[in-house]
Amino acid sequence: VDLASFMRLDGEETALKNSLFRRLCRSIEWLEDETLSAHQLAERAGITLDNNPVHKALVKEFAALLAKPQIKKLFSSPNSVESKVHHDLPFAFRRESSIVSGTLARLVIRYEASKAVAADIVEFDLEEERCEDALATRLAARRVQLETYREAAAHFSGLPEKAVSVTLACLGAGQ
Repeated sequence: VDLASFMRLDGEETALKNSLFRRLCRSIEWLEDETLSAHQLAERAGITLDNNPVHKALVKEFAALLAKPQIKKLFSSPNSVESKVHHDLPFAFRRESSIVSGTLARLVIRYEASKAVAADIVEFDLEEERCEDALATRLAARRVQLETYREAAAHFSGLPEKAVSVTLACLGAGQ
């Protein structure tokens, strides 16, 4: 199998990668000290690898990303704090005279004495660009979206916006 040809994604292949990576992200509540193999990840996400070299290559790529400390940290539970993970959480709220809606990819709400004290949003970016300038440009372009996510999480959790962190995880670029 020529992995290089599978990693040059366009159109339908890009959609497949995005779909598989999002499915894999949703399948993980917490990763502690464990390292999951591509087979274990695929099993958790209900992805069939048999006789499908594209699926195998993409799940293997995702497993390699999870081995990176900065990515693994996004899926690690906060120490000694009660917390709840929400995946693909839809939201809608009124802002002035309009309704704002969307979906939070991963929202972790941390609790102390059964009261929400902080929240962390992780938004997954699957674009392939690796250049720091391209990543900075994409972050700037998504800033309004990410701030809207912070506002939505504050509405959902009852927390002030300053208690909600937002992380853009550039999985496509491996960062």
